Amino acid sequence: MSIFDRLVLTKIETTNGTDSLPVPATDAIRVSTANITPNVEAIDRAVLKTTMGNLPHMIGKKTATVELEVELKGSGAAGTAPEMAPLLKACGLVETVTAGTDVSYTPSTTATETATIYIYKDGLLWKLLGSKGKVSFETTIGQITLMKFTMQALYTPPVLSAVPSGAAYQSSQPIIANNVDVATESLGAIKVATVGFDDGNDLQEHYVIGEHSFQIAQRQPTATITKDSVGTTAEWDGLAAGLDAAISLTFGVAGNQFKADFPVARKEGIGYSERAERDTLDASYRLYESVGDDQYTFTFA
Repeated sequence: MSIFDRLVLTKIETTNGTDSLPVPATDAIRVSTANITPNVEAIDRAVLKTTMGNLPHMIGKKTATVELEVELKGSGAAGTAPEMAPLLKACGLVETVTAGTDVSYTPSTTATETATIYIYKDGLLWKLLGSKGKVSFETTIGQITLMKFTMQALYTPPVLSAVPSGAAYQSSQPIIANNVDVATESLGAIKVATVGFDDGNDLQEHYVIGEHSFQIAQRQPTATITKDSVGTTAEWDGLAAGLDAAISLTFGVAGNQFKADFPVARKEGIGYSERAERDTLDASYRLYESVGDDQYTFTFA
């Protein structure tokens, strides 16, 4: 099979764990990486025997881990959701569409949406149902950012299937972060080289009679920023005093723009590094709520 003979489809489920039947014309998503790891529980049979050989193990719970890397990009039209929208929502985010303006995603305590993920690979079709997970990314100025999704799903054995035709993708290009983008931290602009983010979702398996699903039990989002040192004590004072900062990051241009807002970012560590013979600071933050479920907001405009 050709390595180009691949296709990934994603669609939010109406009922958790029930196939939402994604189709190429509306649910295709471009990915850089698509890895599937079946997790099959082997149950040993500890019984007394007259010989040392063990009896064959039995099979218990069956799940799958799916890792997808998706280029960070908007839809190309303000107010239209990006291709990765089903994955974002399956990471516990709620989508808010403002027609003709933007689409935003914020975490929710009560969001329970799951996604069906189809992966056509090596002549097989994997159907990953009840998918729920977490997202992280690292942005470096001058590079394409990859959104990294790690999803847990119910395991269904793959079936033989050719890749269907008719896949339609959004035409927008990935966003390359550059030096005209904007980053601010409470008191003003900051010169950022890299930004890292992890939503900190704690995914728990719920396995009882009548239900097998995954739930987000807790989230502890974090961010890291490497920025130019400006030779003041403000960074260190803020660390020692436990001061909060509001951080805003905007990459790209209207129509294909990504913005990340962290309203309450509290430093948990700072270290020195160096770039182009200039001192830089590696600052790590924990992200907290301001007025509820708003530890962070992603906006595509």
